[in-house]
Amino acid sequence: MREFPGEIRRDAETIVELDRTRLLLAWTRPRPFRDLSEQLREAGLVLEHDRYDAGEALTADQVNHTDTRVWVSTPDGSAIGDEQYQLIQQVFGPDLDWVGPVYQLAGSESRAGLHCPLPRVLVTSATRMPEAQERTLVREDTRRGERLLGLAYLTIEEPGVDAYQLRAAMTDEGRQATDEVLFENMPLLVPLAFFRPNDPLLFRQWNLNRIRAVAPPDLEAGWDISRGNPAITICVFDSGCDLTHPDLNFVPGVTVFFGNGSTREVNGFVFGHGTMCAGVAAADLNNAVGCAGVAGGCTVMPVAFTNFTDIEAREGIIHAVQNGARVISMSFVATAWFQAAVDPAIEFAFQNNVIMCAATGNDAGAILYPALNPRVIACGATDSSDERAPFSNFGQRLSVVAPGRDITTTVVQGTGESHGDFILDMWGTSAATPHVAGLAALLLSLRPTLTSDQVRTIIELTADKVGSVPYQTEIPSPFGPAAHPNGSWNEQMGYGRINVHRALTRAQAMD
Repeated sequence: MREFPGEIRRDAETIVELDRTRLLLAWTRPRPFRDLSEQLREAGLVLEHDRYDAGEALTADQVNHTDTRVWVSTPDGSAIGDEQYQLIQQVFGPDLDWVGPVYQLAGSESRAGLHCPLPRVLVTSATRMPEAQERTLVREDTRRGERLLGLAYLTIEEPGVDAYQLRAAMTDEGRQATDEVLFENMPLLVPLAFFRPNDPLLFRQWNLNRIRAVAPPDLEAGWDISRGNPAITICVFDSGCDLTHPDLNFVPGVTVFFGNGSTREVNGFVFGHGTMCAGVAAADLNNAVGCAGVAGGCTVMPVAFTNFTDIEAREGIIHAVQNGARVISMSFVATAWFQAAVDPAIEFAFQNNVIMCAATGNDAGAILYPALNPRVIACGATDSSDERAPFSNFGQRLSVVAPGRDITTTVVQGTGESHGDFILDMWGTSAATPHVAGLAALLLSLRPTLTSDQVRTIIELTADKVGSVPYQTEIPSPFGPAAHPNGSWNEQMGYGRINVHRALTRAQAMD
């Protein structure tokens, strides 16, 4: 196969190694990936396949095929050689835009670590851009650069030069200034933290009673204090939303890097994951339509991925902050992203007092990125018994948990229960995360001047200690603060399951 680098140094600690059995093929025009089988067979290749595990709910490793990019491999797992590489060029001809290599994070054995550093893209600091322009022919995408917080998005246009050669020349083979010259990494697996729903409104929403947003007549409820303010916007960063849904109120959004944030199809996932998350967070209240969201008086900003890359994640977060979002709900996890590419956007959001909530993941393992970032509220999932949902990831970074099974919410119109606009059974930490984002939006609706830290502290201090696990209070070290300073904590449940009424009551009492 063409001589791509055998390994790439992302930074001082991270090495990625070439997978010689896989490639990412990009087209010059949209092509449905399901129609490519015959041509791929001519080239001795097959589509990288989805892998399913049957359980109480259907889960899957969903391959991140799009209408302009597909992941391919050899049928028997053998290496792709030079002759086959040339055959790919012959079979697909002018439809083929570029061929990208696939790399694996060192130490990662699962497909979650597989990704393609895009071969024609470099993202570099403005101070380093002239150097790139001196070395080869590049085109700067100024529109995307506006959303990259001081970075320039460069497309390499000189034949025979790729991003790997240019970055190596600019960083002395990756040993220095790696945080100033970045690849755009596209993961092989779709990073949405989601279980497929298998099946409308308020009477079905056990979750809202459990978190005390609503309550029986003899108890006070969170919605007695605040139901949300339309001036507070929740960004749902996901696969886009149904912008005409009758139970959702939107402000303008964006699809990174083009479009308006409307729903897009994601391979292997039930259509409309973003619309489902938006409904949990902010389906309209008291409008005689469908279901209710935690912060139903608030508005939603839909920000949609195109190819689920780390640079798109950076762009989307920055766009949300710059356009007035106060909360960002991120129901996705990504192992293969270069965290240093996304972390500055998270820090930018935090410094602008934007609260970020992210799903921990759905494989009952360790918490995954971006929930791993300490500026982000890591959200796990519970079931109707107030126990940790068996699929919910957990660990030291876990902040709080929220309902994540059998959740009634909005869907793309006509795709829900009985071809309606709602479903009864959304699953996963994807469902838990917008509960927490909704609570953050209610707190800001009540107290708009709260800082990111204050919102997080209130949410954690007022969580209910549920589940059959022991919560422990850490003894502060004389040499530094406690890792979990806001009360007793448990690695499976964090500070506990969120309580909307208790959180709003505490905020209401603040001076």
